[in-house]
Parts: sequence; C-alpha cells; structure tokens
Amino acid sequence: MTVGTPPSRIALALGLAACAENPGIKSDEDGATVRLASSITGSSFLAVTAGLDQGIFAKHRVKVEVVKIKSTAEATAALASGDADLAAALTEGVIAANAGGAKLKIEPLHLGGRLTLDGASIKCVPAVHDSPLGIGENWRVELGAPCGFVVDIDGTTIYHAGDTALFGDMALFAPVDVALLPIDGRMVMEPVDAVRAAQILQARTVIPMHWRDQDPHAFVDRLADARIAGHVMKNGEERAV
Repeated sequence: MTVGTPPSRIALALGLAACAENPGIKSDEDGATVRLASSITGSSFLAVTAGLDQGIFAKHRVKVEVVKIKSTAEATAALASGDADLAAALTEGVIAANAGGAKLKIEPLHLGGRLTLDGASIKCVPAVHDSPLGIGENWRVELGAPCGFVVDIDGTTIYHAGDTALFGDMALFAPVDVALLPIDGRMVMEPVDAVRAAQILQARTVIPMHWRDQDPHAFVDRLADARIAGHVMKNGEERAV
C-alpha cells in the first residue's frame, strides 16, 4: 500500500494496513505490526509522530515500526521488495515510482467514481479549491481536480468535504449522517457558510476541521442555533455514528 501527503492519509493508511489481509503484516494475540518505510519528515509526518507519542496506535494494538530512508525511490522499493508493508512518500514520488515500473497497489478513483469495499463504498465528489504542487518559492503546478469523499459504511453516510468553498451541488450528497467541514474562512469556507453547507447536506452531525484561527466551539454553537448537532474532535478521540 502507498500513501501520499497530507499526513492524515498516513494515519488512515496505517489503520487500514493493520486490518488488511496482508501476508507481510505480523498479527498475534498482542495485535498487529506494521512496517512503515518513510521518506517524509517534519509536519507531513506529524500524524504518525503524534500517534506514536500519544499511544494512539498502541491503544488499538497496532505496533508501528518506522524505517526512515532518504528518498521516495527507496521507500517504494522497500514496499515492492516486501521489506515494508506501507510506504509514506510524497505523492509525486509515488506517481514517478509507479510509472517507472514499481509493483505498487494503487486504487484509481476520480470524480464521480466509486470504490466498493466489503460492506462499504467510497464515492469521489467535487470540491471547490485547487490542488497545487509548489516548486521552489515562485512556481506551482496544478496536479488535478480537488475532491471530497462520500463514504457509506453499512448504510451510514459520512461526507468528508476536504478543502472547499460552499457550493450548491452539496445538495446532491444529502442526506448524510456525518459531515466533516472546513471552517477557516481564509482558504476554505467560513463558519457561516459551513452552517449553510450543513443545512444543504441535511447533516445529522457536523465535525469542524481546518479551522486555523477560528473557534470550533463557537461554530458548534452556530450549528446548535440552526438545530444541527456538532462536535469538536480531540486527537485520538473515537465516536460512534
């Protein structure tokens, strides 16, 4: 399995790797061990660092063995050779490695498409944003269309908006049980727009994200005024839906 930035994808992939039927992953009564080869450092690796330091992986009986290497090529090579179960690398490096013939499992999914899993599905839907790759200080290249995701698990629907502005076609995803909405008001929609998005989505519960300088608790109060439930998640918190 391969995963690119942002860091939340690394944490998600670690959990998926531990649960998957992967013959390289050791699993016993003490839990599962996932070997992670990573060329990522700093804030992009924060999800893993926090998971290790705060015992989040250990809580779920997942032991993460991190092997730090120098490049995306080495990370993907470790994955292809079976020396690692998961490679965390910059997205453009993963694309280059795959184009170069590395035997990587990559599931393609684009706007309007749906990936069907056992008891669940993930549908790729539009978002209003951009998807750039910065090159130095002055150049940037658009990598493709920004996306959100509608996840259905045994009839429970979760909408992850990603980075986006408010747009009317959110009505096409309604109704949803849980909506994860950005609220920072500078690079994505502001809180008042996010409340409107929750109404358009007919969301039963809303979880704010990407709030930058905004107060997520004040946003939850706005939701309450609109008779919509909201909840601010803490690191490592679990919540049943």
